[in-house]
Amino acid sequence: MRINAPKVFNDTVSMVKDFYFPKYVNIAKSYSDDTVSDALLKLELSQDIFESYAKKKGVFVSIDRGDSVHITEHKDNKNLRKVFDRSVIIKVSDGITGKEKMATVDTTKDNFQYSNVKFISGKDKQGNKVVMKSTENHEDNFLRSVYRTVSYLAELVQKK
Repeated sequence: MRINAPKVFNDTVSMVKDFYFPKYVNIAKSYSDDTVSDALLKLELSQDIFESYAKKKGVFVSIDRGDSVHITEHKDNKNLRKVFDRSVIIKVSDGITGKEKMATVDTTKDNFQYSNVKFISGKDKQGNKVVMKSTENHEDNFLRSVYRTVSYLAELVQKK
């Protein structure tokens, strides 16, 4: 039996490198001619943004085609299958606890409406407690929507 020493060495180096320097973001490659493949290519080109965020937060991000998810509970739901067929699925897991959360982002549109409501409390001149409602409305493109989804899921998996 003959052993290919350079291949064994390279495989060992690769395993050690993956152990000490894990890949925080994994974006699937897709070579179809559809909106999901185009979206995955856009995400792959901006992977370094997600990589630095995931490394800072200590989470692992996986982005894949939505149709790669196997639906067992709702096999006959054609509307749900259509949603997955035109979406990317984002999975974020905590590096320490292993807790995971997933979400989908539609790839057929590039305009997402986002609103955020915050309640701000304070005191008026008489010392009474006052609560004010602050509403923010944003319009995001696809990349910003995916980044917002990743940050939201990262907060969810890191909550105790």
